[in-house]
Amino acid sequence: MKEINPNQVYHEKRVIVVGGIGGTSEAKHYKGYKGTIKKTNCAGAASVELDAYQQKVVQLFLLDLALLLVSPIRVRCIG
Repeated sequence: MKEINPNQVYHEKRVIVVGGIGGTSEAKHYKGYKGTIKKTNCAGAASVELDAYQQKVVQLFLLDLALLLVSPIRVRCIG
């Protein structure tokens, strides 16, 4: 039976590395960088494709990431 990955809901989500919360030195190195989550596992590890490093993929923990939420801009005409 295949194990269900509850973290797969984060695949292809835009994130920013907030670094150091999970305690990995790699997260501290990439703090402030934006990227896209490509893969996750059940343990909370994530493969993140970083924008600033020509799409370099690094291994981080979900605890070291913050989601970038994009909401649509609504324009209304007055008149």
